[in-house]
Amino acid sequence: MSSATNRSNISDAIRSFVAKSREPLGEWARRAIALAPAGDEILAALDRVGESALVGTPHRVAMRELYGSTCATCRGPVVVEAFLWERDAPTPTKKAFRCGICAREGRALLIEAATEDDEQSSQRLEQRGMAYWQFVERFGPDPNAQALGESTAALYTPRNLTALVATLRAVETAVPTSPARDVLLLCVLEVLISGSRLNTLAGRGAPLRVEKGRARRSHASQSREVNVWLEFDRTVRELVAWLAQHPSPARPRSATLALDTGDADLVLCLDTRDWERPTTELASATRQTQERAKRPAQTQYDALRDVATHGRTVQLPFDPSEIVENLRYERYVSRGHGSRHAAAVTSGVRKAYYLARPFVPASVRRRLQRMYLRDWGRLPFPDWPVDPTVERIFERLLLLSLRAQAIDCIPFIWFWPDGHPSCAIVTHDVEMAGGRDFCSQVMDLDDGYRIKSSFQLVPEGRYEVSERLLDSIRSRGHEMAVSGFVAGITDISAPVMRGGQAAAALTVPFVRSNPLRLAMEETVGHIESAAHEVSEQLLRSDSRV
Repeated sequence: MSSATNRSNISDAIRSFVAKSREPLGEWARRAIALAPAGDEILAALDRVGESALVGTPHRVAMRELYGSTCATCRGPVVVEAFLWERDAPTPTKKAFRCGICAREGRALLIEAATEDDEQSSQRLEQRGMAYWQFVERFGPDPNAQALGESTAALYTPRNLTALVATLRAVETAVPTSPARDVLLLCVLEVLISGSRLNTLAGRGAPLRVEKGRARRSHASQSREVNVWLEFDRTVRELVAWLAQHPSPARPRSATLALDTGDADLVLCLDTRDWERPTTELASATRQTQERAKRPAQTQYDALRDVATHGRTVQLPFDPSEIVENLRYERYVSRGHGSRHAAAVTSGVRKAYYLARPFVPASVRRRLQRMYLRDWGRLPFPDWPVDPTVERIFERLLLLSLRAQAIDCIPFIWFWPDGHPSCAIVTHDVEMAGGRDFCSQVMDLDDGYRIKSSFQLVPEGRYEVSERLLDSIRSRGHEMAVSGFVAGITDISAPVMRGGQAAAALTVPFVRSNPLRLAMEETVGHIESAAHEVSEQLLRSDSRV
């Protein structure tokens, strides 16, 4: 891997484009270079970006955690500079990093195979998460522009897209409008290409191809997922060094760049004016039919095209609570099989199948099941095995609300106070009189570690609980609660039937606690009723087996 050569070729190509292009982006870039402030001011702005905390953690720290890994030799923590990917592979295969412990004090670049933890971290972020939609929003509301935005977002891994959007937002929020901010945004522009899958392993960056309004990936068999923050930091410092050597940068005007079919300017909204502009209509992220679908399996009409904003208010053409409730309760199932006539035919065929099922060989049953389920994976809705439609709706509603109120960031409230990573609850089960008498020593032990715990007392005839013990627990700041005890556990089962055959068993553990909340006979009745209801639901709606 020729990392330096690769970066140099990509940088030269972008800077050549900036120097020659008369497109608005090129004009803006030349103006940013011509008005660039002193290097110290640019580096100070870079530090403000690194220390900005949009989500409760300094941006530089968040990026270090995003690309964090471990050295296989010393098991020490490292920050990965680049992950190496095979084309269409679900996870990276190698990683490049510098280890300050076992590799010449961090001066040598090491390349090792990606670990299982690296593979899991690469899949931790959603393909179409918050960063994805924030990126697409910057292309504007026009459907064609959003289609270009979606295809461009697909050029990035979820990790790099998250880092790119977070860095861009950090620049926009931490640095006020100024020449220094323009210089930083120009450096983000360079990272757009080097941080994408166009960054190949052949020592050069692949060209950006735009065909029919869509950005296309290169045909390279491998790509590099570079650390976006390190790449951005390096680019800023290289540009500062270049500006120091060229106090009066040349401004070439005669040369122009001939744009052939398939070339395009990659234009992002680099400030918040798009968010502040009132919008009367928001277009869909995908181009879909104008007709309303009658069944879930059909291509759905995108109601987002009918969303309007008036001032700081978003007007929706539907009730989101009703939509979410219908999805969560799977009420679309009753309409998922077409007309009533088709549903009746399907029900008749199903009943006939289950009547004949005991006499059909297992091999024939499996073949019939495969034939029936052969198109299941191509159903447009719901996604299998987990359908994220509800989460996507909430995500889009949040973005719409942010845009209507001209907000470009949301403060993240950490889970625990003062930035603590976790919490623990300490309880003590006081089951016998000996435990009761030992409570004072346990409280001494807890107080020695500044822990306030909860004492679970069992007053139901096991031992006597005095007011003196209760007052002692209260006065020392601890908690007490009444706890029952378990005399035994029995599993209670009832069969779940499908077409006259037992398909499963509904099993619930019956806990004999003191005091007993529900009698055994009453519990058996509830379980049998629940199993019967599940069996009826299977007959009515489950046509997959």
